Amino acid sequence: MTFDAHANLYVTGDDGRPAQLWIARRAAKKATDPGKLDNLVVGGVAWGETPPLALVREADEEACLEAGLVQQHAVAAGAVELYSDVVEGFQHERIFVFDLALAPEVRPVNRDGEVAGFSLFMRGRRTPVHLILDSLPAHKTVAVREYVADTQGKLRLQFLPGYAPDLNPDELVCSHVKRTGVARAPLRAGETLRSRIEQQLVRLKRMPNLTRSFFMAPSVAYTSDCRVTE
Repeated sequence: MTFDAHANLYVTGDDGRPAQLWIARRAAKKATDPGKLDNLVVGGVAWGETPPLALVREADEEACLEAGLVQQHAVAAGAVELYSDVVEGFQHERIFVFDLALAPEVRPVNRDGEVAGFSLFMRGRRTPVHLILDSLPAHKTVAVREYVADTQGKLRLQFLPGYAPDLNPDELVCSHVKRTGVARAPLRAGETLRSRIEQQLVRLKRMPNLTRSFFMAPSVAYTSDCRVTE
């Protein structure tokens, strides 16, 4: 089981409610999701460390935020439980989530080299942002609906169907593994289905072009990065 601390950092509007969200772009050298967007402050909770202390440490390393500011203003917002099958086995991850309001004049600065840059989401938007979400209840709360309404059409939520495997690149990976693995060659004596699949997934990680192709299928084109000129 692993533990993480994540923080949503935002700037409030005149009414005191969140108006702009700070987001980070992961450095290109990161082994996981290089160059992708991320929370401003994200990090693992070390052994013997509490989530609030981990948040203070990560906020200093990733955004140069003073410990006093984080300790005084960070508000615990709950925890998210994630369960997933990974090559190493079964992973149970608990993410402790915090909200932290920053003054407009506060500008985060990265010091550990794991972040390529920061930007304020929704600041200066002239065209709508379409955000694709699943049907997690947290995505449909009154607070979310009110915030979306406040953007006056600049943020539009697009919800995926409850069950849509054709829209999930993971399903394409599973289909490939099935077609090229046990469907073509039976298990050898003493070999388990789990070990065969794990070997195939490890081999797949060494084939970046094939991995990218799963995200180029027409049904999952929405997952690809795109740049819109305004």
